[in-house]
Parts: sequence; C-alpha cells; structure tokens
Amino acid sequence: MRIGLLMSRLRVEEKWLMAALDQRGVAYDRIDDGEIVFDFDNGPGDWCKYDAVLVRSISYVRGLYASQMLNAWGIPTVNMATVAAMCGDSWPRPPRSSKPACRSRACGLRSRPSRRSRPSRSSVTRW
Repeated sequence: MRIGLLMSRLRVEEKWLMAALDQRGVAYDRIDDGEIVFDFDNGPGDWCKYDAVLVRSISYVRGLYASQMLNAWGIPTVNMATVAAMCGDSWPRPPRSSKPACRSRACGLRSRPSRRSRPSRSSVTRW
C-alpha cells in the first residue's frame, strides 16, 4: 500500500499523520501542492502508484481541484471532491434572520402586528 500526502506546508498535524504511517509501516510520499502538474492529455501517469491520497492543502481551491482530478482518474482521496465542494462552499446560504425563532403567542409574540402599530390611512401620502 502506498499513500500520497498532498500538502502545502508541514504542520503539526501532518507530522502526526506521518508518524502514524511510519508506525504502521505504510509507505507514503510527501507531495507539495504548489509543484504538482496534472497532465490532462496523458491521464494520471505517476498518480496511479497511490492507493489513496490524503489532501492536506491549506488552500481550499488547490485541494478541491486536486481531489477533483484525482477522483476523476479513479484515485481515492480523503476527503472526496464532492465532500470538499459541499463543505467548503459557503455561498448559497440563506441569510440569517434577525427575527426570533419562536413566533407563538405563548412566547408573548404576536403573529402579526396590532392595528396600533400600523400606519393609519390618513398618514400615508399618496402621489
């Protein structure tokens, strides 16, 4: 079994991972994500020698694109590209509401404003 450790920088967590792999006798290669090149025309090439690749990139985009390419070639990654895309994409979130979650009368909130809080017809200016 051979594991690829795709990383940006050697941090404490990566040292722990490498120590655990050494302790279990698993062969691994450290791969710098700033130096990798994916050859679209010739396929996976040397990437086929890995049974799995641990993506530990600091950059979300580098890690996402690397895992997408590797997954497209059939090389398993941790985490898979679909997981990274779903967990890292914060754009389509609904806006956070400033209204309280409990809207029942038991909480003391009214379901709609009372007549006293509405503007009267005479105060509304018509154009």
